[in-house]
Amino acid sequence: MEVTLLRTLARTWGDRGHHVRHRDEGDAPESLDVRLPSPDGSSGRLFVLMDSPMNSEGLDAGVLVEVTAVLGLRIEPEDPRRRELVDFVMMLNNRLVLGAFGLRGDGGLYYRHVDLVPHDPELWGEHCLELLSLAAFQLEHFEQILTLVVEGQLPIAVANGLFEGGEE
Repeated sequence: MEVTLLRTLARTWGDRGHHVRHRDEGDAPESLDVRLPSPDGSSGRLFVLMDSPMNSEGLDAGVLVEVTAVLGLRIEPEDPRRRELVDFVMMLNNRLVLGAFGLRGDGGLYYRHVDLVPHDPELWGEHCLELLSLAAFQLEHFEQILTLVVEGQLPIAVANGLFEGGEE
């Protein structure tokens, strides 16, 4: 069996007691579902890792891995605040150290980051776990305010004011 990033992570993280599910069936791209526990003890955030399609182009520097988390939020096409909401999401992206929030065609929001992982399989587990930890940390800090804004509980102007002076 070929040694791949996702198979290696599934084995390594599964041995450590992390909640992982490796999927490699049919026509769907190979992926790894990883559930990180939340600090509050809840079931945590589900991240999906996938080998990037660019890996087939033979990158010499390493292997690209994509980390995605689907948020339970939507910006409906008919929402009169849609343009302002999308602008707010883009402003938040300017504050992120890693990755970005995005909007699917159906209005659903997601978080995604693509990273270059060294070719050395011995480094994959720690590198990717650190990547997931950083993604989870950012989501903890930005998703709450994004939820309040999208659900209309916090005016966009007030939310923008929370970040004034942060851009350089």
